[in-house]
Amino acid sequence: MPRLTSRVRLLLGALVTSFLLTTVIAPAQAEDSSSSPSSAATPSGATILAAKSYPGVQLIATTYTATVTVRVPVINQAAINTLAQRLAQQALSGAIDTTEEAITEEIVDAVVKSPSTYFLPGAQTYSRRNSLTGVGTGWVITPDGYMITAAHVVHTPDAQLRREFAVTSLDKLGQQFVRGLQRSGTTLTNDQVDRLRTAILGWLAAHMSVNRLRVSVSAELALGFDGLGKDQKSVAAEVVDRGKPYPGNDVALLKIDGQDHLPTIAVGNNDDVSPGSIVHVVGFPAASTFSPGLSRDAQVQPTVTEGPVTAVKSTRGGMPVIQTQAPASPGNSGGPVLTDNGSSVGVLVASAIGSDGVAAQGQNFVIPASEIKDMLERNGVTPEESDTTAAYSKAIDEFYQEHYSAAVPLFEKVEVLYPAHPFAKKFITDSKTAIDEGRDKTPEPKSTNVALLVGLVAAGLLVVLLGGGGTWLLARRRKTIPAGAMSPTYAANGMPSPYAGGGMPPAYPARDPEDATAAPPVEAPTSPPPQPVWDPERGWYLPEQDATAAGGQPPEGRP
Repeated sequence: MPRLTSRVRLLLGALVTSFLLTTVIAPAQAEDSSSSPSSAATPSGATILAAKSYPGVQLIATTYTATVTVRVPVINQAAINTLAQRLAQQALSGAIDTTEEAITEEIVDAVVKSPSTYFLPGAQTYSRRNSLTGVGTGWVITPDGYMITAAHVVHTPDAQLRREFAVTSLDKLGQQFVRGLQRSGTTLTNDQVDRLRTAILGWLAAHMSVNRLRVSVSAELALGFDGLGKDQKSVAAEVVDRGKPYPGNDVALLKIDGQDHLPTIAVGNNDDVSPGSIVHVVGFPAASTFSPGLSRDAQVQPTVTEGPVTAVKSTRGGMPVIQTQAPASPGNSGGPVLTDNGSSVGVLVASAIGSDGVAAQGQNFVIPASEIKDMLERNGVTPEESDTTAAYSKAIDEFYQEHYSAAVPLFEKVEVLYPAHPFAKKFITDSKTAIDEGRDKTPEPKSTNVALLVGLVAAGLLVVLLGGGGTWLLARRRKTIPAGAMSPTYAANGMPSPYAGGGMPPAYPARDPEDATAAPPVEAPTSPPPQPVWDPERGWYLPEQDATAAGGQPPEGRP
């Protein structure tokens, strides 16, 4: 029995040696590479939607920096003695085998079930300043930098934050834990290692303190560089307002300063979708965004998935919630959920969790646009499409219709408005290449005959306007006619007439009836009859009668 007790103590002592140098580590970033959004050969509506939405969606990073302190565990000698005696008695009675493997399994099982029984906080402390970074998705709603994301992307509850700080130490802790056991000569199965690692992690989390916490939020703005591809620039973001994590109103409003002409995403309405509608989830799922082997350039490009709305439900608090089968995963949180026309009907915030603790595929929840609008109204913010987005959307339409000559100046306008645009440069290059290869299908300019027709119509309109102007002038002069002078009246056609009684000008004076029988017939004049002229001194008169009227009385009918 003493020999068995000594073996138990030896094995437990080896467990303790693995804890003394444990450190907390942050996960390393991986690189990514993905294709350009302009590489699609046969564009679909979803392809065009994706290309238009990419620039307005940004990676959001929240960094928690704190001092983590934990008291180094020591063996609870009294508990060890009790365990050793119990195992020895069980071995003598035949309840357990006396092999090293059997005794090791009994020890592991006892520690895993109650780590706090066999380890106590020691006098020595371990302290380290450590940082954790969580990522999510956000989207720009105004040209000057207001953004929407999920509240839980920018705020982690204290209890969860403690667990996260403990989890980040898992890899380092596990390595040192296994090394300590190996130095003791103990052979453990992989299952035993995993179980012990989980148990000690729980003990550390329970005895860990997190102090001097500092939280910083940033938007990793996508940038494009001529000839160098795409990258990101970290810009500090202010949390203007935030709701409560789901099932609360899990929405946050951010503001990044010093921005102008940022690409934007439109905010839609709840009733833009209903069960059966197709929606598109845009964001930065961590598994693919930071997948090993992909380029840095690919981290700039969001991922787009689509699926139907399966239900519109409500929380216990009465808030509507949209449920969708569009695939999503950690990192998509906070991203926009778009309709086919590119407006966002809400923010992706959560997935359904099964009884096994695993997220259920195709059961994702969206906080609707009405909650976003309520928050914007409280803070006096109005969503606005940027000039950059207006020009870029037109350019994308032209590009995917293979109107490359029409697309180039629009993309160039985008670069003038927002020189750091991450995608415009690639589209310009692709468009010019297509033009050089003879693939441009931009419609020819309209015929010059059309321009001539427009000119003739304009000239005709000018004549009408000038005619109307003369009529107005005539009416204005009417007011200055001297007393007794003839005033114009209106003819049957509605135009002013200088003749009393209205109608057309009077005919020439009739011949004497006797003369009419003797005189040869007079042919009708080949030129139009003379038109009367107004003179302020003379009134209305016919210019052709000036000669007969000279030196005598005015012709009959003239003043």
